[in-house]
Amino acid sequence: NTKVESKQILVSHYRKFSQIAECRNERTGEILAIKFVKKKFHSQNRREVRILKQLKSLNLPKCYVVNFSECFSYQDRTCFAYEKLDSTFLELVLAANGKPVHLTEIRAIAFQMLVALGALNYAGITHANLKPENIMTMDGLSHQYGVKLIGFSNSAKTSELCDLKIPLDCGYTAPEVFLDCPLDESLDIWSLGCTLAFLFLGQHMSPVDCEYQYMSEVKKTDCNNLTDLNDFLFKSNQPEPIAYDDTEAFIDLLRKMLNVDPALRIKPADALKHPFITMTHLRYISDEFYLTESQRIMKECQFREEENTYSSLSTPSSKREQTPDLDFSFLYQEFELLDQTLFDYLKKRGDTLKVAELRAIAQQILVALSALKQLGITHTDLKLDNIMLVNHEEQPIKVKLIDFGFACETETLKEKGILHNLAYRAPEITLGLPRDEAIDTWSL
Repeated sequence: NTKVESKQILVSHYRKFSQIAECRNERTGEILAIKFVKKKFHSQNRREVRILKQLKSLNLPKCYVVNFSECFSYQDRTCFAYEKLDSTFLELVLAANGKPVHLTEIRAIAFQMLVALGALNYAGITHANLKPENIMTMDGLSHQYGVKLIGFSNSAKTSELCDLKIPLDCGYTAPEVFLDCPLDESLDIWSLGCTLAFLFLGQHMSPVDCEYQYMSEVKKTDCNNLTDLNDFLFKSNQPEPIAYDDTEAFIDLLRKMLNVDPALRIKPADALKHPFITMTHLRYISDEFYLTESQRIMKECQFREEENTYSSLSTPSSKREQTPDLDFSFLYQEFELLDQTLFDYLKKRGDTLKVAELRAIAQQILVALSALKQLGITHTDLKLDNIMLVNHEEQPIKVKLIDFGFACETETLKEKGILHNLAYRAPEITLGLPRDEAIDTWSL
């Protein structure tokens, strides 16, 4: 469908095994990016075509994966036609002389890439080459904070990863690839964690020119690496304003992404519910501008389907009707309707509770904690916001415990990084001591 004339081709990017040219589709007038790859990489080209066609058939316009149009031959090259994007993050950071990307923008990038990885997981595909060079910004005018995942030349079905020769990219490839261990889709999460750290620091977090140095760094830091928050912060030259609580949440997410044990590495769906992404931890920060700006940027990075329509890139309407429109961004849960949180109630009331009211609340929440203990579960986030009144006009006061987003099995507490409001946090969490369900009693 694409007519290519040699006089029209102007190579705009050179990559290790390919060249990228900006071309115009004479039939539709659309500007496309075409990647030219030598046919001698036949098996790799064939696998890439299969992966791209599978992704296109799933109709993933809202999952931040580059839109693929078609594949054709030209002279001694295999050509891949994509939507035209703007710049890679490697180019942007280098052009800015290593100036870090602001944390409020990193959140938007992380959100979009986690949605993309969730979509790939759903399709049973692993990218296997996620790095700053393979994340591109969209048109800066209509999508100021929009990004998309590109570079699927090394992608494969997750079930076939062990038979695939994955290129080693120091600084971004997961350690299990270097060690020839069993592989799964979690290696993309490791690479994304390294990429987010690169954006935060404005430089590579680990050595990128020597495999030995890179693996030595991984062994030295060992995934519980970023426990010393100050060591990481002192490397950063983050532009102002920056909120300490937000940085702490970001480091906590990185710690979960950079776990050397792939089985313990956070999954994309769980990462999307992490406080750094949901911004629940920003509710009480004093800097209202920082909160407003964070919310604005996250809102702007959300896809609007009507703004992302490409006539020759989109899946035909008949296929769109057959394929469900998947949205991996949010998990919807339905609960009974309660009245208001204890925090909001006290704020409106403007007075403290009476002893009789405190006794009733304590009794009900203790019953709830006792039930959780019998189930072997710890809430880990008990505070005024997570206790709700059934009806504030009724007496005696009736309350219920809510928000189990951070709840976990008590036996796994020692492995879990707990992100809890400092005013309600049990001292053993801060001191790094062994912990059990008693942390909920302290919070109560």
